[in-house]
Amino acid sequence: MQNLSWHKKIIEQIRLMQDQERLPHGLLLRGPEGIGKLNLSMNIAREVLCLPRSDGDSQIKKVRQLFDSKSHPDLYVITRLEEKKDISIDQVREVRVRLSTTSHQGGWKVCVIYPAERMNKNAMNALLKILEEPTPQTMFILVSHIPKILLPTIVSRCQIMNIPVPDYNSSLKWLLERSNFDENEVKNALALSNNRPFLAAEFLEKNLLSEHERFRNILIGVAKLEINFVTAADEIKKLNSMYCLDWFVKYIHSLLIENSNNNKLEIHECLNHIISAKSMMITGHPINIQLIWEELMMKWLKSNVTIL
Repeated sequence: MQNLSWHKKIIEQIRLMQDQERLPHGLLLRGPEGIGKLNLSMNIAREVLCLPRSDGDSQIKKVRQLFDSKSHPDLYVITRLEEKKDISIDQVREVRVRLSTTSHQGGWKVCVIYPAERMNKNAMNALLKILEEPTPQTMFILVSHIPKILLPTIVSRCQIMNIPVPDYNSSLKWLLERSNFDENEVKNALALSNNRPFLAAEFLEKNLLSEHERFRNILIGVAKLEINFVTAADEIKKLNSMYCLDWFVKYIHSLLIENSNNNKLEIHECLNHIISAKSMMITGHPINIQLIWEELMMKWLKSNVTIL
């Protein structure tokens, strides 16, 4: 867990809420993936778990030691279990039981849900019931990349914090300080991730820059009729499909902005299909990835792009 410079003002807001005794029972952190929202949620949790501060520095030090050792008994984290596509109702119910008990440290209890949009319908309904009748001194921190998937009634019971993408210089400085990659590689990763530093770090660590180049060459090959769409789909499905969809959207936007001679109607249709495919993948909808990419490559070819 890191103290990120671009989250400093948000932490200051939380401290002000603490001082004014205005902490919400539900807090929704929403913003693009890859900007450190989970890291922020844990920093907020640590701030809240330091309450009350009646014992001064010694109490705060104890809380932080427990927190940093990942053994704080009043912190709960709900995320997808390994091999599972959703956060289940059983996970939410289990935390509800724990939150109904007395705090181990005599203060607040915090539950972080990440990513919140991966809760299935039953899990969301179970969470809604908790938020409707919250236990005193409890906080749920929902971390979401796509909050529109959440139940509107859940969102309405949360205080919303829109987490912005950090400025370029902050992202670049953070990446250069924490990685052994050269500056050009870091800048390329930032450009590819739309200046999202945590996502850029993942691209670098997993060598996804070369994967991106493979995907780009496939698109060029299809556009030039050098690769048929079935072969293209077969090659793309070997890559990270979610990242490929993000990169595809980035290319489409560039084409719409920069190339007025291209068939914009067909390009828009291709873009809509990409967004639809991404939505199905995010929500865990059963899909045939080969067929999805074949359809997208057909739309891409039909758009008659002249430049990538």
